[in-house]
Amino acid sequence: SAAAERELRAAKARCREACEAPLATLRAVVAAMARDMGHSLALPFPKGGRTRMLPAHVDALPGGDEQGTFYALDLGGTNLRALAVELGAKKSEVADVRASEVAVPKEAYCGECAADLFGFIAQHFADFVAAEKQAGRAVGKCVGFTFSYPTEQTGVASGRLIEWTKGFTCKGVVGEDVVALLKVELEKRGLGALRVSALVNDTVGVLARARYSSGSDKPAACGVILGTGTNACYVARAADITKESVPSRTGDMVINIEWGNFFDEVLPTLRADDWLDMDSTNFGEQRFEKMIGGMYLGELVQYILLEYAHTGIVFEGTATALRKAGAIPSKWAADMADDESLELNAAGSVLHALGMPTGGDMRERALARDAARGVIRRAGRLAAAGVTAVLQMAGGGRAAAVDGSVFEQNARFRTAMDEALEELLGAEAPECTLANDGSGIGAALLAAAADT
Repeated sequence: SAAAERELRAAKARCREACEAPLATLRAVVAAMARDMGHSLALPFPKGGRTRMLPAHVDALPGGDEQGTFYALDLGGTNLRALAVELGAKKSEVADVRASEVAVPKEAYCGECAADLFGFIAQHFADFVAAEKQAGRAVGKCVGFTFSYPTEQTGVASGRLIEWTKGFTCKGVVGEDVVALLKVELEKRGLGALRVSALVNDTVGVLARARYSSGSDKPAACGVILGTGTNACYVARAADITKESVPSRTGDMVINIEWGNFFDEVLPTLRADDWLDMDSTNFGEQRFEKMIGGMYLGELVQYILLEYAHTGIVFEGTATALRKAGAIPSKWAADMADDESLELNAAGSVLHALGMPTGGDMRERALARDAARGVIRRAGRLAAAGVTAVLQMAGGGRAAAVDGSVFEQNARFRTAMDEALEELLGAEAPECTLANDGSGIGAALLAAAADT
């Protein structure tokens, strides 16, 4: 009907407008985010802003002179890694990295008590250390524990979990010192002598990794994670943190921003954002992350298509499938966005999987592809606004260290991000370099730096 066509046109226009994220919008986001970060340095949460601005209790980053074997444990999403990192005699030399990765089972990350999760982590690590010893390798001096959830650090190797994100719900952990919980389980497995010398947020690890590699040559001003979730950190002057007194030997302090929790009405939101938020395990939290995190990109496309399906003239028979969580994985969204084929086969495959026997007609396939392109474009442009705001807080800087699957694997996202940085900063636009495995190698480096 004509009314339904009008409704579909209006929904498409809303989507196009929000996903365009024009320069004026991005500038407003940068200003709002910088303002929010300033509030959060001055006042503790929730009196300050939506960002957390948590002191990481790291006042000096690795300089490239550290040597020896150091371990890292990396819990950043639904996978857990144990690593042994050998730092060589040459400056900034990572001589060898050995790693063992395992999926975290649901009974651990949604466990009934802390031991369900931390027992699993400690057991995987104990098995890894045993295999290292059996292979005749040097035993590590200490371990860096990457724990990529909002944590209030109380020291370089201690911190309390503020809240779970990324689908984790394990009981008995919120409000507790996660290093103490890990130590209990390591002791049970005969690893009590091994010191956990650094509790690391993955963004801080990314910054450490980049600084160790580059030395003083164009040092990264901030560390950014653009993966399943998203976050950033930078080096602040300790004196800028007025909400609490944080001891610093150098006058510097790395700040874990927890920018995923940022929200302001200047953000170019969609109905899809509100629906996704309502259906999430942490309603009202992590709104910025839900717009740019890899965990959510497919779901956003899903909700846009559901809005289109509500008109009754497109995507017939998909409504039930589109209401199911995770019906469109982010990988599918990326495939649809990149599809240049004449028949838009990637979109056809997705629509077929959603219950359309023929994979939809060309209009429907184009709607699906354009929704995917829009969501990814907006994510990249908002990430650029975030980086710009952080560089402003850091007092400038021409390099940002980035890690994470979305940045590394999604060229369309990266292009949108680079273009937006150029629009925002012109000739001053930073170089965003991949600091690969900040959460693993970076944690070992921070353990080494804390140990010296």
